[in-house]
Amino acid sequence: MLCRWLIVTLIVCGWLMPATLSAANVSRIGIKGADDRVVMDSREYPWSAVGRVNVITGLRTRGHCTGTLIGEALVLTAAHCLYNRLTQDYVRAGSVTFVAGYMRGEWLTDAKAREIILPTGFDPRVPPDANNNANDWALLKLDRDIGREVGHIGISPLGPENFKRLVDRSTVFLQAGYSGDAPHVLSAHINCQVDGFFKGQPVLGHKCDIVQGDSGSPLLVWRDGGFRVLGVNITISRGYNKALSTVVMFNQALRAGGLTSPGIPRGMRPPRRTVYEILKQKFPEADNLPTAMEIWAGKGGPAVPDELDIPYLGRAMEDLRK
Repeated sequence: MLCRWLIVTLIVCGWLMPATLSAANVSRIGIKGADDRVVMDSREYPWSAVGRVNVITGLRTRGHCTGTLIGEALVLTAAHCLYNRLTQDYVRAGSVTFVAGYMRGEWLTDAKAREIILPTGFDPRVPPDANNNANDWALLKLDRDIGREVGHIGISPLGPENFKRLVDRSTVFLQAGYSGDAPHVLSAHINCQVDGFFKGQPVLGHKCDIVQGDSGSPLLVWRDGGFRVLGVNITISRGYNKALSTVVMFNQALRAGGLTSPGIPRGMRPPRRTVYEILKQKFPEADNLPTAMEIWAGKGGPAVPDELDIPYLGRAMEDLRK
């Protein structure tokens, strides 16, 4: 019954829902044209701060969504991920685990939720509408400060009034999540299309490739020397997929201990895979990372560094659409 209900919800209602189905049964209406998702190394920052939100809903039932560390012990995800349809209630905090850096059965670290912060205006019992979309967010307070180990990502309060000021033609959007059809790896869509806000809603319309399991996953940009979360994915449709703007929960996140600046831990794995996927967007002829960096250096980019770091990755992000 649960699996059948989830399939109906995905197709008719549009919520992504926690992934509990087999990969073959995951709806793909959130994939726009060709599937542009690539597998990222979840041990590299910023992906180390994007993890699986594992939810226990019963003795033998489990699901997962995606969440993002926005503080040392604070995770941003979608509210509907935490609602149990069988009990008609939200799950308890102790039933939720955030797993950071997960990849094929291994992970960097994990922590239990000790508290769940939910908005007052969200009703998970009804299909998505303008009001529900505007309130489909949740914050998880963790029982350990794992953001010190794997990093955390800043959030920026992006609203319709400052969208054009903060986002221009050179802005590169990233989306990454634990998709239901590939739940054991982190899949990302690099340089995906975000067109702006739906009229009268704090909701961004985009065509980043997402499916069930990507609920709660972040829309990221590089701004002011670091990665920033601009939105959290909530629904899919045959037109635009939807991400709730961080302007909605920004103040609540600050009060709960969220930080507005990124936290990059020392000793993290160099972002080799991420840099390569970014540069391959600009230089598709490059079949490996050293070649991509040499091509970029020969066309006005920075000299090939001895060791990759986050500033070099940021420079690649900034240069992608020039």
